[in-house]
Amino acid sequence: MWIDLLKADEFRRYATRPGLLLEELAKSGGRFAGVDEVQKVPALLDEAHWLHENAGVHFAAALTDTEQVNFTNLGRELGVSRETVRGYFEILSDTLLARMLLPYRKCPKRWLSLADKFYFHDVGVVNFLARRGSIEPGSELYGKAFESWVFHELCCYNSYCDRFAEFSFWRLSTGAEVDFIGSLSFRARPH
Repeated sequence: MWIDLLKADEFRRYATRPGLLLEELAKSGGRFAGVDEVQKVPALLDEAHWLHENAGVHFAAALTDTEQVNFTNLGRELGVSRETVRGYFEILSDTLLARMLLPYRKCPKRWLSLADKFYFHDVGVVNFLARRGSIEPGSELYGKAFESWVFHELCCYNSYCDRFAEFSFWRLSTGAEVDFIGSLSFRARPH
């Protein structure tokens, strides 16, 4: 069972009645459920936790293909430590399914966002699993998919050309953002 909270009708159903998750899983007899954009209805995390503990149902909580990640808040919502959540994201990075982009931290301004950004390598897989269908040009999802593609291309070019650049992003707490900042690192070239 997959729930996509970007769809307005699904969001309304689960936001007004999170217990619906238990009812629908009971009807389907499913042992696995995924919730895309779970941060939009935090009460679903409580339902998911109860179902996992009491009925052995396994869950995948998904963020959008490009999303800022606050490990502390996500850990609190899931009932695990910040380090555990970061470890899960590191597994996705280590298995080449995703990449983390760290915020630019060389600016002493206090109002900068310090949450990492998370990019899946293959936006098509994310969209297929979320059952989104086509992404319309000009939509928010189109912009996020394009941003993910640009980051992937920057990383590929960086690797192919042995540039050793380190990428970050800059974002004010107001939402103004520079998607990518590249800084060259003058490390010795490996042989």
